[in-house]
Amino acid sequence: MLYFIQRLKREAEIWAQLNHKNVVPFLGMAHGIGGPVLVSPLYELGNIGMFLSKRPEANRSDIVLGIAAGLEYLHAHEVVHGDLKLQNVLVDDSGTPFICDFGISKIINRHGFTTVGVGTLPYMAPSSIKSCVCFT
Repeated sequence: MLYFIQRLKREAEIWAQLNHKNVVPFLGMAHGIGGPVLVSPLYELGNIGMFLSKRPEANRSDIVLGIAAGLEYLHAHEVVHGDLKLQNVLVDDSGTPFICDFGISKIINRHGFTTVGVGTLPYMAPSSIKSCVCFT
């Protein structure tokens, strides 16, 4: 349980520093029935996969450009998401994508590298799998 709380605190610390139109806003932390939770706006249409199944006519180019803008912002602020996938990009009613889930994000050190490789195995480059801590 202590490890979970430490990870949640770290995620909140990273997430609270971020402010971009394509990054899910951090609203705070609350204590729920199952323990502490991080609070963000509700995106009723869900992640990209769910959104596109409900709105197949959506402009996919705009979605990709929004994700790229969010990633550019994160990298400019020395944050490596580490687990970007369909489930970690939410979409609002207007089709704007929002990057979320900073649970395994890393801050780049002064040499330009993170200290630990992380990610979800099917979405990782083969070169990063060898020394990686993988999550499912």
